[in-house]
Amino acid sequence: MMIFMIIFSIIMLLMSLLLLSGRGAFLISGYNMMSKEAKANINEKKLCRDVGKMLLVVTLSMVLLFIGIHFKIDWLTLVGTALTIIVPLVGVVFFNKSRRYLKEGAENTAPGFRKFTKLTLAITVIVLIGVGVLMVSGFRGPTVNVSQSSIQITGIYGLTVEFSEISSITLIDSSMRNIGPGRRTNGFAGLGDALKGNFRSDANGEKLLFVRASSYPTIHIERANARDIFISFSDNNKTLRLYNEIRLVR
Repeated sequence: MMIFMIIFSIIMLLMSLLLLSGRGAFLISGYNMMSKEAKANINEKKLCRDVGKMLLVVTLSMVLLFIGIHFKIDWLTLVGTALTIIVPLVGVVFFNKSRRYLKEGAENTAPGFRKFTKLTLAITVIVLIGVGVLMVSGFRGPTVNVSQSSIQITGIYGLTVEFSEISSITLIDSSMRNIGPGRRTNGFAGLGDALKGNFRSDANGEKLLFVRASSYPTIHIERANARDIFISFSDNNKTLRLYNEIRLVR
């Protein structure tokens, strides 16, 4: 996940720089759907530069968000999330209301421009909803289903573990924070002590976490030729029920 964040931030930055140069209007959602007549009456360079400024602020906001997640700084995660959502919404509303992008004597193109900015706003909202869903899915505890032959963990970093792969299952009367989650290599560490994905520590090596860092007990699933898996929920009774269900089936 961290690699994806870095790549996405770089792409956003490059797009911002292109727009700030007064070029790259094709990157502005809906702009190319306007008629040639309407486009001829728009100050394209000014529009590109303003959208570039907005996109640059959004990019920096996302960097703050990623730093907050990576280093588990909750307040920074909240600030980054808020700015990532608020800035584009305010920006698009401004584009919709402002007439600064119309060339002199081009008042008759305003309805078409408002149509374009409303489309941009709709696309922005859809993208932000997608980001929100990703964040919420990261914060939520894992969904674990136990069948006669396997354990299925759904959600981000989810997988299906066949019982034939498992060498042992134990219940540790300690939280992942005390066990030592180690360093995240490709995972999610968000608000509410949620740890998901791939982590590495000197004590336990490579492991796959689906835990609340401060909650206990913790289920430890050892696999012969794959990363060990650790599972815990914020509700300790839920963790106990899952452990008993796995032991009963296995």
